[in-house]
Amino acid sequence: PTDNDRKIKLLWKNNHYNESVTRVYEISAKCTGDEAVITAHVGMTGWYIQKFLDLQIQWTVHGGGQMDVSIQAQRDPDFRFLPRFGLRLFMPKAMDQVSYCGIGPMESYVDKRRASWYGKFDSSVSDLHEDYLRPQENGSHHGCDYVILQGGDCTLTVLSQESFSFNASCY
Repeated sequence: PTDNDRKIKLLWKNNHYNESVTRVYEISAKCTGDEAVITAHVGMTGWYIQKFLDLQIQWTVHGGGQMDVSIQAQRDPDFRFLPRFGLRLFMPKAMDQVSYCGIGPMESYVDKRRASWYGKFDSSVSDLHEDYLRPQENGSHHGCDYVILQGGDCTLTVLSQESFSFNASCY
């Protein structure tokens, strides 16, 4: 948990989320025509506690380079509290330019966005960083419709029908 999670830190530790791991139960891949589909059944669990989240994940990679991701999650009702989850991707350092449509240009969270507004913004990844006295999550942008990360000869575009938050970091 970061400083932002200090009020729920005890719940987090009591449920052993700080010790959680991802376990892969089944994975398959198949190619049909000009697309590849990777399907996985994974679980989020601790080293010595029952699985608290069951996930069915499907990555579809199309011939033109586009990717679709579907993640269906079923939580164990015995775990009343769940922390926030996200998808983390490691990108080449050359991908250092960001364009997004959402709440900006300063960092914005669901509870911290009064100095920001909805619009289209462009930035370098390093300019999204906010220094805090204690290390924690930073540089998030709330209420986004899409984000484009690019540099070198690579581009990653993420869009969703539902708004989402993202952050990009040099670290």
